[in-house]
Amino acid sequence: MRYALETAREQHAEVIVYLTVPLGEDWFPSSEGPNPERDYTAKDKVKLDEFLRSHFSDRMKLVAVRQKVDVGAAAATIVEAA
Repeated sequence: MRYALETAREQHAEVIVYLTVPLGEDWFPSSEGPNPERDYTAKDKVKLDEFLRSHFSDRMKLVAVRQKVDVGAAAATIVEAA
């Protein structure tokens, strides 16, 4: 992460931090009531932001950092986003 932030600063680029949350086959959100997927990713967004700020706050001030949290298989989700 430090390397990505330093390289982005040198290249005047943006860093995208993409966290994918894998869910088991037995997890199926119901269409009624609260949405567990939304609640799950909201908590992970907060945790990701806290982690990045606690470990890289000095470097994040110098670079645009976009954070994304999604549910699914990591490789497939990241490729789809790219």
